[in-house]
Amino acid sequence: MSEDAPESEAAVLHAYCTDSLFAAAYTLAPDQFADRSLQAIAEVLATTRALLGGEAGIVGALRDAGALERIGGPQTVFRLLHMTPAYGDVWLHAGVLAELHTMRELTHGLTVAVTEAQGSGSVATLLASATAALKLAQAATQAPALTVRDLFDAALRARGSDIRLDCGLGDLDLHTGGFRRGSVTVLGAETSFGKTAFGFYVANEALKSGLKPVYVSCEDSTEMCGRRLLGLRTRIGATALRDQVFTALESHQLTQAHEAAEAHPFYVNGIERSAEKIASDIRSICTAEGSELVIFDYLQKTFAATRTQDRRNEVSYIGRLLTDVIKTAGAAGLILSQVARPKEGTRPTMYSLKESGDVENGAETVLMGYFAGPERHIVVDKAKDGFRGGEFRLGWDHLSACFTGITPHGED
Repeated sequence: MSEDAPESEAAVLHAYCTDSLFAAAYTLAPDQFADRSLQAIAEVLATTRALLGGEAGIVGALRDAGALERIGGPQTVFRLLHMTPAYGDVWLHAGVLAELHTMRELTHGLTVAVTEAQGSGSVATLLASATAALKLAQAATQAPALTVRDLFDAALRARGSDIRLDCGLGDLDLHTGGFRRGSVTVLGAETSFGKTAFGFYVANEALKSGLKPVYVSCEDSTEMCGRRLLGLRTRIGATALRDQVFTALESHQLTQAHEAAEAHPFYVNGIERSAEKIASDIRSICTAEGSELVIFDYLQKTFAATRTQDRRNEVSYIGRLLTDVIKTAGAAGLILSQVARPKEGTRPTMYSLKESGDVENGAETVLMGYFAGPERHIVVDKAKDGFRGGEFRLGWDHLSACFTGITPHGED
């Protein structure tokens, strides 16, 4: 690997070797690498199972292919795996890699066009060849502009059953339009309301419907999240799960829950990971697994690797980053957020979302949770695809510290 190897090439290949989520989702294209050493490594990784053997496996495969000495020996692989600078969202680097490849293809096409025109002495030949090269580059890099008819076709083709996810939330889904691919819902509530419990309630209902949600936790440990989901599915008390002291019946329930547990990727530990890294994980899982719903817990517990002016701008940047990656991945999203402490006797609104001025703008739906006496309620404060203003009561099981259902306020 040369010292001046493009940053994006090294970042993508490093992630492919060290990040299993990215490797499962990304299709390695050796011809996109301009650096000859990285291209040789990419060719070996794309055509063998060297990745399974780690660093030694990659070195061995390069040796078998007769490419090890050509790339500078084992130390080149070592530098790639252990000395590549830290990167944020590797998918952004993958986009840069594809664009640089297109630029090289365009430069080659224009060079050929000039050479052919010089040979024939024809300006028309130059224009035709150059136009063809430019069209290929535009097709590879530009988002197509749709006609009005294309737009209408897309609207009529996207039936509700195709994009709306059945998450079992009943009347709340009907009121808001539900969780829909390419849209994001924000739930804002004060501390101790049960934002995480609501996130797991939605995730569990989605799992029961046969969906493949992804839950990103930036606050609770892996063990705590496991206990929350077990409590939701078994109704075993939170204290018993914490202390692992169970009755015979509870032990049987735990065995059944473990045997019935889904095997696809579900949980991402976001503690001490930057928002950019988490965004990369989300894109990788949605691409590789076809996950339809992303639940992010929670906004104010995340940090950005990118410098911002202050914490408010940082949270706004993180909110935009998450909403963009969820939407472009073709998933629906639920982002949990704290709210500023409401004044006595007042109910929070979407403008109460803590340290954020943009999150509510980027979301299609905003739900606000609050305590109505001993009860927990949710109000629909924004609904682009539904009706604003509906209020719902959440059933709460104190023993397991889980939500049990959602009903319109005023109904028994």
